[in-house]
Amino acid sequence: VAMRAPMAIMQAKEASAYAELVDDTPDEFADKRPQRHNIIFSDGYPTNTWYSTRNLTAQRDSQNSPNSQQDSSFNDAIMQRILDQLDFSEISDRIADEIDFDFVVDDVTDDVVDRILCDNEISELVEEKINELVEKRIMERVDTEAESVDEDED
Repeated sequence: VAMRAPMAIMQAKEASAYAELVDDTPDEFADKRPQRHNIIFSDGYPTNTWYSTRNLTAQRDSQNSPNSQQDSSFNDAIMQRILDQLDFSEISDRIADEIDFDFVVDDVTDDVVDRILCDNEISELVEEKINELVEKRIMERVDTEAESVDEDED
């Protein structure tokens, strides 16, 4: 059905033709909304999404209410009490006991050695190729010089 729906597309005018149209309703939530689309709603945005004016206003009002500030202070106090009761040295000791440092050191060392060996093999191959090319160029040059000497003798 949607593929057969009639529609009309109008070409837009030059930008200067729209200069007198002023948006007299500034959007106080413009920095929180995604890019505006071309579908028109009563307040400019779908009302059933998180970025609708209704939802953003309710969210702002709930953050500014005295109850939310009290809740925040209460949550901060609980979090501070939990942090005070935690023994971080005990936690770090437990973690250290679980880690096999010898294995980690061996693994990292093996990886580094493998990379160094690989780099050495590559550099040896590159050096070999360079030597071959230099030798080839020298031989070409010698052949060219020999030919020019032969031509001069004739």
